[in-house]
This record gives sequence, C-alpha cells and structure tokens, in this order.
Amino acid sequence: MADVDWRAVCERAVAALAAAATGDGDAPAGLAAELAGSVAEPAIAAATLAGLFRSRMSAISREYFGSEWAPENEYSIWARLTNEARAWGYGGDAEIAPLRWLAEATGCWFNGQEILAFADWQPAYEQWAEQQVSLVRRMTPGALQPPAFPPGH
Repeated sequence: MADVDWRAVCERAVAALAAAATGDGDAPAGLAAELAGSVAEPAIAAATLAGLFRSRMSAISREYFGSEWAPENEYSIWARLTNEARAWGYGGDAEIAPLRWLAEATGCWFNGQEILAFADWQPAYEQWAEQQVSLVRRMTPGALQPPAFPPGH
C-alpha cells in the first residue's frame, strides 16, 4: 500500500472543495468545513475523511438495502460513480455527488474499512468488476454479447 500523507491529502481536499463551492451552504463547502478542522494531525485527518466517506456510503446502503453496509457496497457505489459498464451500481446523482467531490478532491476511496489511494483501490475494484462480468456470463449466457443480425441468422 502506498504511503499517504493524510494531512496533505486533507489540505488539498479542503482547498479543492472550497474552490468548487458555488454559494452559501452548498455541499462542497460543507464537506470542506467538516474536513478543515482535522488537517493538523494526520491520524485525525484520515479518520475524519473515512468518516465522511462512510456516513455518505452508509446512507446510500440504507436507502437501497435497509442495511448499514450492504455486501460489496463500496464496489457498487464506485461502479455508479464511474459509470462502469462492467458492473451494476446504485445511488442517485444527488446521493453520489458528495462522494464524487470527496474522491476527486482527495484521490482516495473508502473500501469499508479504510481510506485507500486510487492506486491501491483500483486493483481490488478491477478484480471485482471482472468477477461481475464473469458472473453475468455464467448466469445469462450471451447477455454481454451483441445479438446476431439479422435476427435468426
């Protein structure tokens, strides 16, 4: 896993989120304010960032599954956030917007246990996404293949 300077990550995130703010009380400004108080101590910064991700991801899980953390929640929300074609994701635009801002501002994602730099998250996600494709192919042969044209040939 890459060494991460959480203080620097949070400082950059606060600046990026503040710059993205368009008016009083909007979401990027609120996220920046929540994160700003934690930048002095790296361990607190990482915990605060994890909490911001977890609370928003848990809210999506509760909305769709009635569970604090649905199985594969982190992968499914990432699939929706990135419009991944290989996997099904969930979460509405308004629900995932704060997660998109956090991910873009920090270069990190939350895997349900800890914050990971994209470089550390991406291999785990790639493996999961390929498993989803494999599962669909096994359960529904031909589902991911274009139909024969013209029909019946």
